[in-house]
Amino acid sequence: MRRTADKYHLLKIFCQVVDNQSFAEAGKYLQIPSSSISKAVSQLEAEVGQTLLYRTTRSMALTDAGNLYYTKGKRLLTDWQELDNQVKELTDSPKGLLRITTPVVLGQHLLSKIALDFMLAYPQIELDMILSNKVMDLIEDDIDIAFRTWTNLPDSPLYKTDMLKMRLVMVASPSYLKERGSPTSIEDLKNHQLIMFKSGSDFRNHWNFIDSKIKLQGKMYSNNTFVLMEAALRGVGIANIYSHFTDDLIASGQLIEVLSDEIQPTSTVSALYRQHRRTSVKLDCFLSFVEQALKDRHTEGRYP
Repeated sequence: MRRTADKYHLLKIFCQVVDNQSFAEAGKYLQIPSSSISKAVSQLEAEVGQTLLYRTTRSMALTDAGNLYYTKGKRLLTDWQELDNQVKELTDSPKGLLRITTPVVLGQHLLSKIALDFMLAYPQIELDMILSNKVMDLIEDDIDIAFRTWTNLPDSPLYKTDMLKMRLVMVASPSYLKERGSPTSIEDLKNHQLIMFKSGSDFRNHWNFIDSKIKLQGKMYSNNTFVLMEAALRGVGIANIYSHFTDDLIASGQLIEVLSDEIQPTSTVSALYRQHRRTSVKLDCFLSFVEQALKDRHTEGRYP
């Protein structure tokens, strides 16, 4: 019985001939005699039952079948190489530089701790973590992963994994509520001292609820969540802060949630990245590590 030719090997040689426009140059590149190169192309043509190359002593040209075989064959070779790399990397530990950017407060409060735990678990990882409220460009700034916190994420060619749902809660100190009383309705907030977030175009003087939207006047403004939280703790007024920053303070009684029945829209922390996570061990391993860490914290009840 005739042994079926290794089409992967033959296709690789054929594509290299086309790339170099020369049997001899393809042979040099692959370190194979040019006579073997010519034989391989002829064997491939016999296998597919089509002439793929018009050849003369001075030039060569692709036939229609050859053009189709080259175009799709080149793509198959790339996919095959990627598959080989992925399988090989399965046995490797994540290593190399990982560049991450995250909003300042989210990085300080949560993600930096998880990233440091990841470094300790995988000592071959180098970490460049950029805490910035500026929206960095993943390609121009050479960022591997960007964590973004938006209510609605615009359409993007980037890959995305949603990591964490966040909800806003209105909180105040016991001393403030003792002095001013607790609001009993959304409209009642207009009679209270409010601590509001303001950063660039993100000016949360509109507090949105599922059934209504109200414009409010603040007593104090800041672009930093920890400043807002400190102001609430000191009795300055009522702040509207994401729950995973306030849960421990509510549990300890240092802050009290008000109007807890009024539901506000949630935001999502998403990880954006340029390449499919399965093509990079360090990328996939880090994202999986963050997902598990957030899941563990949710199980522990540290935030919703």
